[in-house]
Amino acid sequence: MWLTWTRSRVRLLPVGAGAAVALALAVGGCSTADDDPTTGAPSPAKATATASATVAAAATASASASATILEAIDFVYTKGPEDADLTETGAAMPKSPSDRDSYPYADIAECFGQTADKPTSSASGPELTGPEGVFLINSYAHIVTPAQLNRHAALLREGDLPGCIMSILSDGNVEAMSTWTTRNTPLPPGARARISLVVPTQQAGGPVTLYSEIIFFGAGRVEAELLVASTGKPADDVVEHAAARYVERLHQQ
Repeated sequence: MWLTWTRSRVRLLPVGAGAAVALALAVGGCSTADDDPTTGAPSPAKATATASATVAAAATASASASATILEAIDFVYTKGPEDADLTETGAAMPKSPSDRDSYPYADIAECFGQTADKPTSSASGPELTGPEGVFLINSYAHIVTPAQLNRHAALLREGDLPGCIMSILSDGNVEAMSTWTTRNTPLPPGARARISLVVPTQQAGGPVTLYSEIIFFGAGRVEAELLVASTGKPADDVVEHAAARYVERLHQQ
């Protein structure tokens, strides 16, 4: 199974092992004591100084702007050198910031009668499959303003977040949710929230228990979700390792 933000909903999907931001400067033209009294034009010395200052300011501002441009695809979860046992079964992809399919906060905000502004950049991470498909890892990253990040952090503490997530997952199907439960699991250091779902289901070989983890992160101008799914037993060790790596990556802005 897998978790994905799709059609404005987070859905549980059964899968196999193989699935799974211009700078503008405006200069005013007022006459000063250094200007030519007949034309109002700057004196040659002032014109040269002004031009030099403008070029320097533009260069500094341009460098500063470039340093602050972030792209979500640079902050999705990827394999590390220690993840040799993971197989990439799907590539990372940029997503439209206007596409609610890739952004959970719009739906979460609706749960609590609020709205959420869209990010400036979104992306989904590569689909990573563990040995023999026993677990899968995916991620979503978004570039937001510090104000957005703070509002969303508060949103995750607004009310019954597990109930909200389950309602989104099931499209509000109370019957489908009736057999679902949550596990009481520790919040990874640096994470903002964690939802641990237990979903009994029937597959070809009989009853199977699906364990789905959604961990929310936020740092600087990046917020992200790490999704871990497993069958038969929870992948808590995978969550612990991946969350630690992800927190470290998200602080590298």
